[in-house]
Amino acid sequence: IFWLWSRACVQRNRLSALEYAKLAPLVVHRRIANVSIRDRSRGWLMNAALLVFIGGGLGSVLRHGVNLLAAKIFATGYPIGTFLVNVVGALLVGMLAEAFSRGHLPADLRLFFITGLLGGFTTFSAYSLEIGVLYERGESLAALAYAIASVVGAVGALFVGMYAVRPLTA
Repeated sequence: IFWLWSRACVQRNRLSALEYAKLAPLVVHRRIANVSIRDRSRGWLMNAALLVFIGGGLGSVLRHGVNLLAAKIFATGYPIGTFLVNVVGALLVGMLAEAFSRGHLPADLRLFFITGLLGGFTTFSAYSLEIGVLYERGESLAALAYAIASVVGAVGALFVGMYAVRPLTA
């Protein structure tokens, strides 16, 4: 059902840039790729996995470098490096999502840059993109609820995990 809905939206050009970037790993727009992802060979899927793998590795190394540099420059306990990575990464995801949705860049590069490089670079890009998709669809309340629930849920889960392991490691 999800696949059919997304194909119908893509074919009618009703997807916003953020929706396209979110759905693109599942659905390839005919205007950009000329064939559906279901028609791709296993070789293409391996190439796609390799693009994401290489991009993710590079993004993770870049994130580590920014964190080290920020710690050296700012010398503070505040995670300024992670903050900068997340803000810059979200900006780049927005710019690339718009460019890909308008067909200015090949779909394979989307996998490398958005899913791989920026997915590895940021700790926040997918979260930001999902909130943006909800907002672009006119679901402002759902976007706000998702944002709050994700932060509260993730931080809450972090503490539950910490407290669950403490007795085992004491």
